[in-house]
Amino acid sequence: MGVTMCSEEGCEKKAVVRGYCKAHYSKLIRAGELDVKPPCPEFCEIPDCGRVYYAKGLCQQHYLDHWHTQRFLRMTEQAANTPKITE
Repeated sequence: MGVTMCSEEGCEKKAVVRGYCKAHYSKLIRAGELDVKPPCPEFCEIPDCGRVYYAKGLCQQHYLDHWHTQRFLRMTEQAANTPKITE
């Protein structure tokens, strides 16, 4: 099995990630030319919030509000689908 070389034209370094050497792979990520996870937003996506990003596009308060609401909805849905025991 041979050593794979960097895909960048003129580069003679060994490929380490997705067919590129470490230097060219880093350069492609910085330039935004590879499919990588987009950077996190700076602030909450809720209009007029302005608080710092925490998770999933929301600030900590809006994220926790959403999480608790979704958890509550799942719990009530489970309770509604649970058969009642009658004696």
